[in-house]
Amino acid sequence: MWSKIVQEAPGKFDQQFLQWIRQLEDLLLVKLADWSPTPAEEVQRYIEIVHQPVPTELKLYYENAYPFGLLRNGWRQWHARREEYRAIWIRRLADTLSIQPAQAETMVNGSAPLWPICCLERKRDIVGFVWDNNEIAVIELDLLEGGKGKPIAIGLRNYFLANIALELLAEDKIEVDFDKLRQHPTIIEISGWPTKAPFPEHIALTLEKL
Repeated sequence: MWSKIVQEAPGKFDQQFLQWIRQLEDLLLVKLADWSPTPAEEVQRYIEIVHQPVPTELKLYYENAYPFGLLRNGWRQWHARREEYRAIWIRRLADTLSIQPAQAETMVNGSAPLWPICCLERKRDIVGFVWDNNEIAVIELDLLEGGKGKPIAIGLRNYFLANIALELLAEDKIEVDFDKLRQHPTIIEISGWPTKAPFPEHIALTLEKL
């Protein structure tokens, strides 16, 4: 079934694709996003914090969805969570590499800004950052695992399609280990994450390897 769905999906991430995803949610009885538009002024404040224009795909996503579920003050809470991750990364880098905190902070500052996609509803956050050819690399951050990052998908279209495939793979299982399911060849293929260099780089992904 997943292959048929992927074949039927609109070919690019646009308004038509998002409408298709919402119809598919109703069909499969799943929810992949909070389809409440994000207030433009909140996005603008975040732009001023990270000093980067909102990436094209995420601009469309924010016009259609809110990345923090039911948390209406989510952007303020995300800024606090983001600072928490930064503090964890600086401490871990300093300890693991035996360097000064100032050096570790410079390394953290060198990573691309993170844009929230699905955050704050649990101790794992789905975020994206700009990678090659202005594509969005989507990763998962685990607050309980020292802020480590795990690859999820390249581009929001692949992110949503991989999530649909995950739901279909999980529907017949009594206990679901989504981390294990993400290693399924089908999910890896749909995700579009590179299997050989060059790979997306971010300090959170570097920490996963240390």
